[in-house]
Amino acid sequence: MNREFMPVCQGDYLVENAEILPTPRPLFFFDKLEANRNKLLRETGGPDGLRLMAKTVKSPDLLRMYVDAGVTRFKASSVGEAEKALIPAGAKDILISYPLLGPHVSDYLELCERFPDVRVSALLPNRECAEALSREAQERARSVDIFLDIDPYMHRTGVGFGDPLYRLAETVQALPGLRVTGLHAYDGHIHHDNPHALDIYAENLLRQLDETVRDLEKRDIAIEEVVTSSSITFAAASAAYRSQIPAYRWMHTVSPGTCVLWDSNYNDLQAGHFEYAMAVAARVVDVIDRDRAQIVTTDAGVKMGLSPDVGPVHVTAFGGYAAFGGSERHGTFVWLGHDRSTWTPLDSSSRKSVGDVVLLFPRHVCTTLNQYNYGYIVRNGRIAERICIAGRDG
Repeated sequence: MNREFMPVCQGDYLVENAEILPTPRPLFFFDKLEANRNKLLRETGGPDGLRLMAKTVKSPDLLRMYVDAGVTRFKASSVGEAEKALIPAGAKDILISYPLLGPHVSDYLELCERFPDVRVSALLPNRECAEALSREAQERARSVDIFLDIDPYMHRTGVGFGDPLYRLAETVQALPGLRVTGLHAYDGHIHHDNPHALDIYAENLLRQLDETVRDLEKRDIAIEEVVTSSSITFAAASAAYRSQIPAYRWMHTVSPGTCVLWDSNYNDLQAGHFEYAMAVAARVVDVIDRDRAQIVTTDAGVKMGLSPDVGPVHVTAFGGYAAFGGSERHGTFVWLGHDRSTWTPLDSSSRKSVGDVVLLFPRHVCTTLNQYNYGYIVRNGRIAERICIAGRDG
């Protein structure tokens, strides 16, 4: 469902002295960050039900907001994210949720050695990754906690339920230096916009995982934690798990990430579930008046500015315009002459001019934020502080 005619309330995203900003540049609205964090913790039943994914956020300053709220468990998509974003934020339990091969095996084990007070576990999707990690762990006389990667029909990494998983579990458990402690089942392919369908899906997934944990116990493999869920499925999965306590004897955590900042792709599916906490400030660099139409060009394109993997932005904090196109360093908008949500006519005073700073809300916030090495926190409408974005080179 495309909700492009659902613009944000401009009054919620006022920024004083926006003209001083270097553009394009991400802005983080502190009241929205807090609201999203508090809602996320309510829907996971508190900090113990959350293993937050750092890939979306990548900022020690933003991640520290979750550490300060009692969250101890996190996921990273790379060793670099763990080292540069999560450990500086104070994280004490990190799962590297990406296959480790080649030099990344050494990087991972060196990270474990440098930060002995931080538990850093590894994800294994196959025998080859397991054998590579076991060899080097033995050379370093280290023991590694392992999460087995299950493919819940996303068909990206991991093994299927049943015999393929049991064979991998027994293989890993027998390898020196490795200890199976958890399961990981990420379901980023589930894009239902029907809450009832999500509830049914989550209940079935959790039931299948419970059967899996019990079957592994019969093979003398004890599972301490099961990690599931995206920003779309986490609320249903968390509720399904809590409804079955104490029947489910294993710990369940969910690993959303996008809901920290939110974007219009996910808002298309779950309108208003979370608030847009990040916008890209862009500057109008040219205005073209031609054939009775006005086109404004901003300095936010796909190489530097906005999501490189999806289409043009369709949520903005300025009225009367619609996305027209764009390129690597330019994003263009065409004047419609009316409000996009109400179709109320607008006069020419609403038109933008060269030099104006406008706010754009990413369609995919993860790939947008990865383009920047710093941004600004906005508090009470004022630019409050500069924060770093780290671990971008993975």
